[in-house]
Amino acid sequence: MNHAQMEGFQYLLKLINEIGKTNYSLLFSYKGFLMTGKFYKESQMPNGIKNFRLKRDANKAQWYDEDDINKSHLLFQVINQQPSQAFFQKYNASLNLDSPEILFMEIYKFVGTLKGDPVSKFIYDIQDEKKELNLPFIMTDSNAIFEPVSLIDKEDKD
Repeated sequence: MNHAQMEGFQYLLKLINEIGKTNYSLLFSYKGFLMTGKFYKESQMPNGIKNFRLKRDANKAQWYDEDDINKSHLLFQVINQQPSQAFFQKYNASLNLDSPEILFMEIYKFVGTLKGDPVSKFIYDIQDEKKELNLPFIMTDSNAIFEPVSLIDKEDKD
């Protein structure tokens, strides 16, 4: 999966955790390493997603400022253009909360069909599967490929 699809996976998993009072986190592989992390940051912006954009003023000064996501972002489509509703209707995700492997497979198949741009090049709050490496973020390349591996209970992770 590409970065944008992983953002969609994380978003749907967040919704499922809220609906079902579950506490699942995604374990994924990147460049041969198993890890957990966040593919986007949450925000106080109306859509709830942190998105930094390069801004310039008339004097050519530039800085990064938070901005809304737009239609080119896969997450915008998931949040605003019904793919998440279609997911819940088609896969009836709430009925599979006690079977994380079925839930994982359903999200994997659904998100793998979506197309759009990622919100960020970063993965935040990285932790490897052995809990030996903790990083605030890593930057990924534009054609990075990720492989979702499993759903784990966040409480079991600590």
